[in-house]
Amino acid sequence: MVRSFALSMSTWFKGVVVAIALAVAPSAVAESSEAGLVKELRGAPDFRVRVQAALQLGKLKSDGARTALEAALNDKEESVRAAAAGGLKKIGDKRSLAALQRHREDESEAVQRQVADALKSLGGAAKSAKKPKLLVQLGDMQNTTAVKSEKALQALRETSRQKLDELPEVGVVDTAPKSSEGKLPVVLMTGRIERLKMSRDGSDVIYSARVEYILYRMPGR
Repeated sequence: MVRSFALSMSTWFKGVVVAIALAVAPSAVAESSEAGLVKELRGAPDFRVRVQAALQLGKLKSDGARTALEAALNDKEESVRAAAAGGLKKIGDKRSLAALQRHREDESEAVQRQVADALKSLGGAAKSAKKPKLLVQLGDMQNTTAVKSEKALQALRETSRQKLDELPEVGVVDTAPKSSEGKLPVVLMTGRIERLKMSRDGSDVIYSARVEYILYRMPGR
């Protein structure tokens, strides 16, 4: 099971690397504003700031905003999770269906309603949740290059989660379930950026990245 999963990762590895490279590309003023909102959504200590950031990101309708809002569906505050679902509805990208499906049974009824509304808007309300045969827990993500970029690390984690969601029969979890809670195999996946390089081709700036993933079979599974 672990071996076949490792092989299937090659189908989306390029997408992860491209996302990391784009994350450190020179940005315009509008992109800088997006980066600030993403930073607030991810780490602002006041949940009200995170709520406002989620609402504003929903208006941008960009890939960066979408992946940040998908990650915010795991926020500890229900109001932030609800705002993230609302933002994904505004963006209207069907690639968010998998993330929304995972949160259909959120512990908060308010979040459930927002998720259901977003799913309905995206045409995914009638779809059943994916039944995984393998669980992947995302572990530490590191940048070992000289180019220190929080955006690169953010892109690595968020895009890895998104691409894993797209794999059939694979479920992504933040915390591995106890061995007594199920019989599904669980692997821990860590990643690190080993190379982040900039080059020029005339007036174009080209970024390239190399990422290494390591899979660990969780004990007792």
